[in-house]
Amino acid sequence: MNSIKTLLLTITIATANASTQISRNTLKEGEEAATGTLGIGIIEGEEDASASEAPTDAQLPLNPFQFQEGCLRSFLGPENFPQKRVCNSDDDDNDDHNSKVEGLCSTPPFDYPEIRISNQNWDGPMISAWIMQIMLSELLRVPTTIETSSPDLHYNFYDPEGRSDASAATYPYRALRASKEAGGDCTKFKEGNKGGDYTPCAQVLPMAHQVGQASALQELRNEGV
Repeated sequence: MNSIKTLLLTITIATANASTQISRNTLKEGEEAATGTLGIGIIEGEEDASASEAPTDAQLPLNPFQFQEGCLRSFLGPENFPQKRVCNSDDDDNDDHNSKVEGLCSTPPFDYPEIRISNQNWDGPMISAWIMQIMLSELLRVPTTIETSSPDLHYNFYDPEGRSDASAATYPYRALRASKEAGGDCTKFKEGNKGGDYTPCAQVLPMAHQVGQASALQELRNEGV
């Protein structure tokens, strides 16, 4: 997974200059569209082709805690990227290392609902989920978490234990429907999910193949998901 994280860093830095031009006001203008009905993004496409060769693992820090403050801050240095990534609801879930308490993340600068993304279970959407989490958390300053459809699987890029599990579901449509039922706020399931009856929830499904999934996607559209 270190090679994948290096690839993610390369992609993220390459787009950072353009992304930082997206102002807070621009994001606020889009808030109604994201939260009025339901902020769900479905990207229809085929699975990604194999990526070009990434830098070696030796270029990556071995300590996963170095990613806790943010991918860009970790590699560019605090003098070039002074702001830490924003905290999210998963930062409270680790009893041994709470990033909020330890000051490894920052309070979101404005009130925008947390976004939860499914990582699915193949390379294309898994890498896409991490890229979106990095850009949302570090550039746009929006709290973002990853849904794996299981309480025993973890894919948070900032996970202090460096876990990188694939999702238990290839197409977690149940998670999208749960998000709609919750009014787009997946944090509503946090407490209930700790009791053993896990309800997956996500507003974003990174990838869906038209072949074989067309009817399921149309059903979601008909439901207003």
